[in-house]
Amino acid sequence: MLKTYGIHHISSIVGQAQRSLDFYASVLGMRLVKQTLNYDNKATHHLYFSNTDGTTPLVTTFPFNDSEAVELSGGQVKTQIFAIPKHTTQFWIDRLNHFNVTVETHDMGLYFKDPDGLRLMLVEKDYDPINPWSFNGIDKDHAIIGLDSASLLSVNYKKTLEMLVNVLGYTVVNEDEENVYLHMHDEIGGTLILLKQNESMGQSDRGTVHHIAFKILDDEAEAWKQHLKSLGYYPTAVKERHYFKAVYFRDKGGQLIELATINPGVTIDEPVAHLGESFIIPEHFEDHKAEIFESIMPLFVREIDAMQSYGYRNRQEYELLMAKEKNRRVIANLLKKQKVDGLSEHESKLLEIEKAKYMRRVKEYDTKS
Repeated sequence: MLKTYGIHHISSIVGQAQRSLDFYASVLGMRLVKQTLNYDNKATHHLYFSNTDGTTPLVTTFPFNDSEAVELSGGQVKTQIFAIPKHTTQFWIDRLNHFNVTVETHDMGLYFKDPDGLRLMLVEKDYDPINPWSFNGIDKDHAIIGLDSASLLSVNYKKTLEMLVNVLGYTVVNEDEENVYLHMHDEIGGTLILLKQNESMGQSDRGTVHHIAFKILDDEAEAWKQHLKSLGYYPTAVKERHYFKAVYFRDKGGQLIELATINPGVTIDEPVAHLGESFIIPEHFEDHKAEIFESIMPLFVREIDAMQSYGYRNRQEYELLMAKEKNRRVIANLLKKQKVDGLSEHESKLLEIEKAKYMRRVKEYDTKS
């Protein structure tokens, strides 16, 4: 009998790629385990976050600079829920406050939003082992263990509940006036929450989850496609995603569901020690490599002390801004020297040249943006 094995990943639409990377890698301290080109769009990245070795359910983002924020509605994930170690709630309150993230304390855990409005929650759990990844002021004793659960909004929650139980294999373990609580297993990624309300169908854009994926066995993708057809769903063909094979379908409550194989996983093309360091271009875009590297934005995992926005949308604008910043620094140093010691004839000419370059690049950037 076919069944699923908990959450494989959740993929969301975000705005600025570097800002999103800063938030998940540097504020939340998750490891960037993979950066690839979007398999269906060669103009943007696909970023994957997880624990040290990429074995907990993945959080992935599709950055689109021109995307528009939309309201959450039916057929979407409402909240992504992350597990943190016991007795670390106060650490996370202090850390999120430091980065000017508004935090609400609920009975279940800490509720907040990412820079694009995605709803996130941190919940203390007693999972073993903990995540040994340490970065930017977060040590292994406080690090997020991984993506643990999600709450779902449906157009028809009874239809979605039927799909979760009868198709994916979840068990209802509790129910109250607002929610149905579902269980697959006791390990991370093994539970779901379904809201008992029907919402109108939502639009997929910035600040929303694009789809939620569930684990299936490696040799069952084609069988799942046929099984879904027999149940009256409309699955896609089996898609090769390099790190897994996938079948997509939309449930009768509006959720876009992906079924993704557990293997081969994110270590197929990078060893654990170097996960996320290379920019991976899918094979079907190999002929466009030169074009891609001319336009795709460079991204950096870096230690930060505050969040910021970025004034570039592609590689050309990035390089233009970097050149403009270099001009600005040269000008500032020359003006400082002029004030203290005066400038030589050569330095005076250099100052005028750099000022002219700077103004030209300002105009060029304004034209492009």
